[in-house]
Amino acid sequence: MITIYGCISLYNGWYFLPNSVLLKGNTLQFTLEGIIAFLWRMINHFYFSPHVVALLIACLILYLRFKHQLKESEKILMALSVLITFTHLLFAGVGWFFRYEAYIVLILMVVFADVLNKYFDFQRIKINKESLYDYGAIVFLVFLFLVPLAMRTGLSFSQYPRAVTNIYEQQYQMGLFLQKYYQGQCVAANDIGAINYLADICTVDLYGLANMEVAKYKFSGSYDEHVIRRLVLDNKVKVIIIYNDWFDGNIPSDWIEVGRWKILNNVVTGGDEISFYAPDISSEKSLRKNLIDFSGALPATIIQSGSYLSP
Repeated sequence: MITIYGCISLYNGWYFLPNSVLLKGNTLQFTLEGIIAFLWRMINHFYFSPHVVALLIACLILYLRFKHQLKESEKILMALSVLITFTHLLFAGVGWFFRYEAYIVLILMVVFADVLNKYFDFQRIKINKESLYDYGAIVFLVFLFLVPLAMRTGLSFSQYPRAVTNIYEQQYQMGLFLQKYYQGQCVAANDIGAINYLADICTVDLYGLANMEVAKYKFSGSYDEHVIRRLVLDNKVKVIIIYNDWFDGNIPSDWIEVGRWKILNNVVTGGDEISFYAPDISSEKSLRKNLIDFSGALPATIIQSGSYLSP
C-alpha cells in the first residue's frame, strides 16, 4: 500500500513520502552541521520518550531470555518491532501530545504480552516450579513495562481537558472567523486542519504540508521572505494567520499586522499566540473590521491585542 501511494504521489508531482513525514521528520543532511543536528534530535527523541525506551528494553530482555523457545515467526515479529522502533526514533518525531509514537507503544505492548505469555506456558509445561531468579526477572520486567505506561497515561489524562480547550480557543475560533468573513476566498496559514474543516476556503499552506511549492523551497534551503511574499501575492490571499515564531524572521516587512489572539496554558497547539496579517493596505481595512466584529464572540479566556483594538 505504501508503494502504491508513493507511485500515485510521484505521478501527480509530489514526493514518494507525504510532506508531513518529510518536513516533520529527522532528515539527515550530509554536512557537519546537518549530522550534528540529526544526532542531537535523535538523542532528544530517546530522552523524551522514556516509555518507548522502557518497552523496548523489556522486549529485548525477554527475547534474549527466551529466544530458544520462540518460534521463528515470533523472532521475526520481535526483530521487526525493534527495528521499526529504532527507525522511528532515528528519523521520525515523538511527543506532540503522544500521537506520533502511539502506534509503537501498541506494537511493543502486543509483542511483550505475547512473549510473556509464552514464558508462562513454557514454565508450566517444562519446569513446573519457577526459580527465584526467573520470578524476580518477571517482576522487574512487568515493573519496567508498566511504570512508564502508567506515567504516560496519567499525564495524558491530566492534559486532555486542557488540550481540548486549547483547540477550541484557538483552532476552532480561527475556523469560525474564516467561515464567517472569508468563505470562498484565499487565505494563508501555517496550521490548516481546523480552518479547512470549518470553512470553504482556498488555502496557501505556508508550512508546506499541503503545498508542494513551499516544501520544495524548504528542502532546497531557499524558503525566505521573498518566496513567502510572492506566494501570497500570486494566490491573491486576503488574510494571513500564522505563529510568528515559526518563520525565523522571514515575515514580509510589507505585511500589516492587525491583531493577535493568545491562549493560556497551552499543551497541544503549535503556539499559544496567533497573528493576523493583511498582505496590503487594501485588505487591512476589512481585516480590522472583521476582527472588531468577531471580538465579542471570542471566549473571554482569549487575550486579544493589536491595532484593531485601538479607537
